[in-house]
Parts: sequence; C-alpha cells; structure tokens
Amino acid sequence: MFGGPKLNALSVLVVDDNKFMRTVVENLCKGLGLGDFAQAEDVEQALIVLRDRPIDLVITDWHMEPTEGLTFVKYMRNDPQSPNPYVPIIMLTGHGDRDRVCEARDAGVNMFMAKPISAKAMYERLIWMINHPLPFIRTSYYFGPDRRRKQVRVVFVTGAGETFCYSADLTEAIEPLEQPEIDSGMRNEEGEFARWAIKDQFHAITQRAFRKLEGLPQAVIAAIDGAATGAGFEMTLACDLRIMTDRARLSEISVPASAVSEWSCSRNLPKLVGQTIANELILTGRSVGAAEARDIGLVNRVVAPESLIDEAMTLDGHIARMPGLGARHAKELIQLNNQDDRPTEHYKAELERVMEIIRGGDSAGGIRALVETRPTDQVE
Repeated sequence: MFGGPKLNALSVLVVDDNKFMRTVVENLCKGLGLGDFAQAEDVEQALIVLRDRPIDLVITDWHMEPTEGLTFVKYMRNDPQSPNPYVPIIMLTGHGDRDRVCEARDAGVNMFMAKPISAKAMYERLIWMINHPLPFIRTSYYFGPDRRRKQVRVVFVTGAGETFCYSADLTEAIEPLEQPEIDSGMRNEEGEFARWAIKDQFHAITQRAFRKLEGLPQAVIAAIDGAATGAGFEMTLACDLRIMTDRARLSEISVPASAVSEWSCSRNLPKLVGQTIANELILTGRSVGAAEARDIGLVNRVVAPESLIDEAMTLDGHIARMPGLGARHAKELIQLNNQDDRPTEHYKAELERVMEIIRGGDSAGGIRALVETRPTDQVE
C-alpha cells in the first residue's frame, strides 16, 4: 500500500487502450502532485512494466482490447505469476451502475471511479486510500483488499435469553417421516417431494453457513449460556474461542437422535479435547457441564451467567486492540495449519450420510425417543 501522504513519491501505472484517455488521466494525476508515471496500452504491456519496475498504484480502464481491465485485476490478485498481487488498483469505467461496482469490488479493486473523472474525485480517493489502508484477506473464493470499509475486528456469537441454541426443532423434523396426515399445505405427490427437497436444502445450506462461520477472517467468540446441543454445540466448535457460564451444558445429540454430526463436530472436537474424549461425546451424546468442559479444554473460561456478556466483550476488546493485520494473519495461519480435514469430498460425505439417515424410518424413531426421553429402539 501507500507508504505515506506524499503523493510525489508514488509511482503510477496508467493502463488504457485509448491513448487520449491515458494522457488525460496522467495529466490529471500530475496536477494533484503525483510523481513518477508509466503508461501501458494493454494488459500485456502493463505486466511488462510491473515486472520491470516497482509500481505503487495502478489506474486501469475496464473496457480494453484484447483483454479487459477486470480480467487484468483478477490476474493481478490471483495468478501465481502475478508480479504484485498487493498493488493498489483503481478501476475506471464509463458505466457506474451498482452491478459493475460490485463486480469490480469482488475482483479485488481498491477503488472504483465512473467517467468522467474529476481531479477532486481522484484526490479524495487517493487520500482515502492513504489514510485507510485495507488489509488483504484470502478466502476460498476471494483474495484482495478487505471489501468492508468499516473494519470488523472481532465477532461474537451468543443466544437470546438463557439458552445458546437447542439445535433444530426435532418435532418438526419428523413431520414428513411419521405424520403424513399433517399436510403443511401440500397434499399431493409434488408437495411431498417439495417437503423432502426443502429439508435436503436445509442441511446443505446450513453446512455452507457453518463453513463460512469457520472461514471468517476475524476472531470469533462463542458466549454460551444454557443449552448448546446438536447444531448449537457444533456452532460453538466453529468459533475460535468459547466462554461458558457455570450453568451451561454442551452435548452432541446427533447419534442419540439416529442422525450423525454433519457440520463441524467430527472435525473440530478431536482437535480441542483429543480423539478419545471426542469419540465418547460423539458416540454417546452425553452432556458436558462447565467444570468438565474447562478441564478437558473445550472452553477457554467459565463465568457466572450475569458476567457472560461483559467477559465476552472484554475478550473481544482485547483482541480488537491488537494490530489488525497481525491478528488476521495469525488466524489465517492457524486455519492453514488445520485444513487437512476440510477437503470438499469430506463435506460431501457428511451430507451423503445425513441424507441417507433422514430419509429413513430409523431417524424418526430415534428423534421420537429423544423427544420423549426414553431409550431408542435398537435399529440395524
């Protein structure tokens, strides 16, 4: 990023297939006091310049021949051969509609300007970029400057009232399995198919949501009170830090409910408590209280219920005061070193096992037994 507010120290590359526009942009920037300039009439020439000399800022047009500016930005941000994936980029275009702004942002530009451009608008954007350097973030689908202008340093997740999350509504979950007389407004064969399709989508969408929670670049704190069971428990495992009240309880109830952990438990729980204890908690579904959770390393600390939010906010504030880029890179490296069990085929296998179970009668029997707090009938 920019090293300081002295614009005359910056080296700028202007990329545009229109010679007149290159000259206009260069003269405008020179009038603002920017220093060294280079021009390129296409992407190929721009890459030669970027490999040949240090460039502090790229100003590129969107519509160019033979390669568009958007393709150029994506190459700069994502290609292993990119000469500088971190270089600040301002995108110029004659079309300033919202869709184009979002597309440019998602490609990794730092700033977007609609033509005709003015010296005032260019100056304001340059000063903003100098005074608000954005950290670069990497996810499974994006690399570039943080697209959020208001920086979120820490996220914390908690429940409403005296419960964190009880998981899904189990009585609703077995409706299409054992209560066909409840039509949910869909009485025909198409309606029955739609009901199953909706439930399938619920599991697929929720898995994606948990993956996004795990992949957040910010530190994520779970503040747990009351019950955190099933999906609620797995949500806490997708967080980076966990604070628990002394009355809270944790449990993975999937197996007792004739289901299977599908979102994060089988991957994350062994890392926290060890494989032996994780096996027991997953296969038996037994509940864990606050003292045991702290002793086995499942939570970071245990507090009184009235202190939960204050304690979470104190931890939140402590992390938020850390240098932002250092904290983000620390979490990124933690994630990179714990990715071995997160390939796509593992997520696919989780969903396949879940679909096999929920579409059969065994699932209804297990859920009904759990709801009625009685032993589950043995099934093959």
